[in-house]
Amino acid sequence: MSDVTHHHIPQPGDEKGAGNGRDRTVQAVQEAAETARDTLRETGESLSAASRDLAQAGAQQIETAHDTGTKFVKDNPTLALGAALGVGVLLGMALRTRS
Repeated sequence: MSDVTHHHIPQPGDEKGAGNGRDRTVQAVQEAAETARDTLRETGESLSAASRDLAQAGAQQIETAHDTGTKFVKDNPTLALGAALGVGVLLGMALRTRS
């Protein structure tokens, strides 16, 4: 006799439940994909709501800054004109030296 050991290689249909394991795996993958899809949808909705909130907050801050600036100019027209003139002169000097 020979000492060669023969290994049985499983073939499709060897076990009645062979398809069940594969079916369970497919089902588990489908469930995981569905869970991932739901999570991504919920995350997208949360990000969308958060970006809307940030945009509204930013718009509110811009409006407040505008109102504050407008009030300052109305209350201090000479000072505002002097500041604008000073900024204009500085910008003019900076741009002239670059050209």
